[in-house]
Amino acid sequence: MKTISFFYWLKIVMLLIGISLILNVINIYRVPPQRVVKVGVLHSRTGITSFSEIPMLNATLLAIQEINKNGGVLGRPIEPIVADGKSDPAIFAREAKKLITHDKVAVVFGCQTSATRKTVGPIFEQYNSLLFYPVEYEGLEQSPNMVYTGAVPNQHSLPATIWAMQQFGHKMYLIGSDYVYPRATNTILKDILPRLGAEIVGEEYVPLTAEQMTNSIKKIIAAKPDFIFSTIVGATLIPFFQELKAQMDGKEIPIMSSSVDDSLIRNVGIKNIVGSYNSWNYYQSIQGTINKDFVTNMRNSFGKHQVVTDAMEAAYIGVHLWAEAVKRGRSFAKDAVLKSLKETAYKAPEGFVSVRVSNHHLYKTVRIAKISEAGTGAIIWQSRLPVEPEPYPTNLFIAQQLGKVRSVNDWNNYLKDLYTDWGKQWEAP
Repeated sequence: MKTISFFYWLKIVMLLIGISLILNVINIYRVPPQRVVKVGVLHSRTGITSFSEIPMLNATLLAIQEINKNGGVLGRPIEPIVADGKSDPAIFAREAKKLITHDKVAVVFGCQTSATRKTVGPIFEQYNSLLFYPVEYEGLEQSPNMVYTGAVPNQHSLPATIWAMQQFGHKMYLIGSDYVYPRATNTILKDILPRLGAEIVGEEYVPLTAEQMTNSIKKIIAAKPDFIFSTIVGATLIPFFQELKAQMDGKEIPIMSSSVDDSLIRNVGIKNIVGSYNSWNYYQSIQGTINKDFVTNMRNSFGKHQVVTDAMEAAYIGVHLWAEAVKRGRSFAKDAVLKSLKETAYKAPEGFVSVRVSNHHLYKTVRIAKISEAGTGAIIWQSRLPVEPEPYPTNLFIAQQLGKVRSVNDWNNYLKDLYTDWGKQWEAP
């Protein structure tokens, strides 16, 4: 048998080492394949709230598109997984669970009504996932698994009604849709405003699916309020404004709303709504390059007649806030994102916003607009600085000055009673 020499084996070893070094060099300079990061987008594309949720969906997708054009997040492109809540809280809950457990999304952006938010909330807490919620709402909540980019009552309804009292008088009529947002918001107002001299001359709630408002308008006229505060949402606003205009016969009762956007004005008819008021944090008429670019991009993407609303802007900035927090924390994990949010501020179309870490809500500028004959909201008043969010009205300066107010536990029990009375759901049966 022929003996293989030591030098022969040495050559083999050196050859293998050389091949290994070459492969390592190739791996160093090879561009790794991009891995997408999945995010959930949960809004109604069908059902009674779809007309206002589809624009929020579009604004969310625009923000994702902008981030992807700039290289994605941590070098990874964002892939939106869109789910349809079908205007049904139970379907929202089912789709939220699917996004988290099946699609394995890093975060979810979505929901509109408080009924849907409260229905999906326990799911996000159960699976320790994160939801960015983009709509102004009643407050009385601060979940460790949610970031709220819409306003709470001390940033919309409370300053709006105080302003209206100063302008029109102290007698007010409260009317809203029959679910948790209007009920809780008006209860907060009833706790605070009478201490400032307000007189509540009437209060009524109508079904979310109401198609006629004749009797409700008769009650309002008979009560002779100085102004109306409306928390009616969705398509029911159309018969409300139309019937009020018809029954008033040329007379006027000022209306302050918390949920009228420019897209709804067209459906109501400008003649029926002109001269009424609305309180929001964002209007498409806000001056400045950032808002101008935002409105232009929305219209370029979704049609030149696209109306841009407060909820759309809140949905849009939620995506950008999340992306900035991920970059700062170098992680998509929920806890890392929340930790990074305390250092994250954003120059939004509405102005400078930042997160109050203790309750996951945003500092926001309060604005009041009057509906013009052009069919848009013309801003007539705004707060000097962004207002600190107080989801529970227990720490409000005004409440502290006026005496004892309900505790956080009191408010939680109030919500629990509503939920129980409604058959363990967040809207009236």
